[in-house]
Amino acid sequence: MIKKIADVRQAIKNGTYYSAVALALTFPDICCQVENGLMENQNSNRTMYINWVNNHMDFEDFHFPLSGFESQTFTGEMCYSLRCKVLHNGNTDVNNALLGVIVDGFILTTPKDEMYYHGYKYCENQESDGNIKRITYIAIDYLCERLCDSAEKFYNEWKCKTDFDKHSF
Repeated sequence: MIKKIADVRQAIKNGTYYSAVALALTFPDICCQVENGLMENQNSNRTMYINWVNNHMDFEDFHFPLSGFESQTFTGEMCYSLRCKVLHNGNTDVNNALLGVIVDGFILTTPKDEMYYHGYKYCENQESDGNIKRITYIAIDYLCERLCDSAEKFYNEWKCKTDFDKHSF
């Protein structure tokens, strides 16, 4: 686990942000499998992943009260939706009615992007038709750091480190 966390951190330093986020989004999968005592041939599920994120990632890292953006808060549900979209579809459209994730816009940014801010921010854009579109921007490096920190803390507090062995390659 520690090697994977180090790989994500190195990928961020190297500027290979998409590789970093793809691996980092698997950390809650690994950790929830360990936490729930799943055997090698068992997979975690959506609920376990969401619960792990909601229970182990610092809510304050992705939340500040801003009227109109309540549904855009980065939660376990949004993280799981992002994981699925990045790993299976190669995009970041986090909308997922099944999970209750319905947002106007969600954009991951890199330090090279014009809208980059190391952290997250919310913006309102007025569309040509006059409608307001609410957009959440999260920096990939910020997201990866939060996922790494949460996974590393979980790993360090877990008594039996060999429980992570089945998740190495």
